[in-house]
Amino acid sequence: MAWGKWSRRLRRRHLDRAGPGELLARAYQDLEQLSFVKAAFYFNLRDYLPGLANPDPSCFAHYGLETTYFKRKPAGVVFASAAAAARAPAGG
Repeated sequence: MAWGKWSRRLRRRHLDRAGPGELLARAYQDLEQLSFVKAAFYFNLRDYLPGLANPDPSCFAHYGLETTYFKRKPAGVVFASAAAAARAPAGG
């Protein structure tokens, strides 16, 4: 991955819609290489409905794997693929 590509995205202060999916794919690949990691989970299933009170900071509003209306985002596609391919725990 070229640093220039990511630095341009980071300069805009927000990743494009594909960016989080690409980052998650790399993170899941890294997790698979770590023998001491037994499980992993994702923070939010879907984005928060605008204007709806919630306990999280506003910056978390768009961290979901799906949009507010349950349309899967690129990160959700990556998560589903990684979950389906995840190795089974030893002895289970």
